[in-house]
Formats: sequence, C-alpha cells, structure tokens
Amino acid sequence: MKNIHFTGFEKALLAIITIVALVFAIKFGSDLVDRIPQNDIEEQVYTFEDKFEPCWKLKYADYDGENTEQIRIVFENQNSSDEEGFESMKATYESVANTFLTNPDSNYRDKSFVLFFTYGKFDGFMIDNIDKNRDQVLFIANHYISADDIVHYFPEITRIGGVSYMDIQEFDVFRNLEYIYFSRELTQEEKEYLMTRFPNCELDIRNN
Repeated sequence: MKNIHFTGFEKALLAIITIVALVFAIKFGSDLVDRIPQNDIEEQVYTFEDKFEPCWKLKYADYDGENTEQIRIVFENQNSSDEEGFESMKATYESVANTFLTNPDSNYRDKSFVLFFTYGKFDGFMIDNIDKNRDQVLFIANHYISADDIVHYFPEITRIGGVSYMDIQEFDVFRNLEYIYFSRELTQEEKEYLMTRFPNCELDIRNN
C-alpha cells in the first residue's frame, strides 16, 4: 500500500477541519440527542414545541418519581427576555391543559401536572396542581414577576406563592385570591389589609 504524506499546511488544515467538526458535533449533536423524546409524554409535549421555543427548552417530562398521579414537565430558559418568556409560559401552560387534560383521546385526563420554568437551579416559576378542573392551580414564583404581569398572563390564577411584594398594595390588581404563600413575615397591618381585600384568602406565612 502506498504511503500518503501530508505537507505541513495540509496537516494544519486537517487539524482545523477536525476541530470544527468536533465543535459542530458537540454543539448540535447533543441538541439532537436531547430532543429525542424519551417517553410518550415528551413525544406529546413536542407536538406543541412552537409554543415554548425558542424561549424555553424541554429538559424532561415524566411521572413525578413514584407518584403516578402527577406528571412533572421541566423547561429551561434559553436567554429570552422576561416578556417573551411569560408569553411563552402562558401558551405552554394552555397547551399542556389542551393536550393532556381536555383532549378526549388523552390517556392522562385524570392526572395532575406540575410545570417548572427554570432560569437556574433556584430561579424560575412553578405552576402546580394543573388538572382537568383547573380550580386549584398554584403559581409559585422564585423569579421576579410583577402582580400586573401575573394578572395579565394568568388572570384565572387564585393561588400564588413566592411573590412577597414589599408594597402590599400591589396585590390590589388581583380580583380574587384564595391562597397566598409568603416567604417573609407580615406586619399586622399587612395581614389586616389582605384579609379585608380577600376575606376568604388563606395566608401561608413561612419566614424561611
């Protein structure tokens, strides 16, 4: 067999091509692997991926550990602005309900869903208790969102947590609240104000 000899220039060019190919494979190949549905739930989530992309990327969707009555779906932020992310989050929330809970052909109509929209390990939003009735949906924020934005994007939400606004009057924009989880202590005046504004509201105060 004839030996092939490369010049110094050809060796350098081959090395560059190899590096570029490796970078391409790592950047785009891993994305393709990540996007392969791992189960039937993920496959159905991808049917409405236009609702959450490019703001969010599906990380995984599956039963919540051993709890086969609840399904957990996790999305990661793709460096979108808050406004774009909120709009996409709302559209994704509605798509989950329509695909899994109101669709008569769905095998998951009797399940409960929890959605995580994460910006980082301890930063993001959780929408919990999403079932076919949608009367106990809980919106938890661990990323700043104004009261006006919650009402704008999720007007039906009556149970919220994590939005411990320092100006308690920001809660005025809500029409009705049944449950508020606070991560800070409230003054007696703040408690009285909220109970006057929302007389049937449960205040869950945890000064962590």
